[in-house]
Amino acid sequence: MAGCKICKAPLKGTGLVWYCTNCGFRQYNPEFYNLDEMRRDLVFETSDNWSTWTLTNCSITGNTITLDSGQTEGTALSPLLIQSDIRVERKKNITKVKLVFSKTGDVKFAASNDNGTNWITITNSNSLYHLPDGTYDKQSIYYSFVVKAVLTTGATPPVLTKLTIFYNKVDQ
Repeated sequence: MAGCKICKAPLKGTGLVWYCTNCGFRQYNPEFYNLDEMRRDLVFETSDNWSTWTLTNCSITGNTITLDSGQTEGTALSPLLIQSDIRVERKKNITKVKLVFSKTGDVKFAASNDNGTNWITITNSNSLYHLPDGTYDKQSIYYSFVVKAVLTTGATPPVLTKLTIFYNKVDQ
């Protein structure tokens, strides 16, 4: 069994979660980490869907997001896709994300499960990425889920056509 990442003490527990009796650190048992795979999804592909996003130097053009004329970089930030308080509402954490996207030009993606404090860069469409899942005793949020796209000027104008977001929810 692994040791605590904070105080190096042995972790205890069986099943999905191991925990440290010294400092309260928790981590998922790697043998069970594949449980609760990507069973939830959100699809953004129409102007109605995109209208919920916060756009900086970008616009909705038809059913796509495009960079505004004269701008070199723009950001499209999703609304808060999931938000709950696991300490009060006993909700689940989001620990995995997969984005499937259709784009042209230079469009980069990132996902955050702590309301945008820390971002994980998503470089490949249809690839699984692990989000932070540390101890909820030390950091209370891994359940405020947002995604962003950064459009940058290049040889081909950046256009975001479709984005499907797959994510999981895991009990703490």
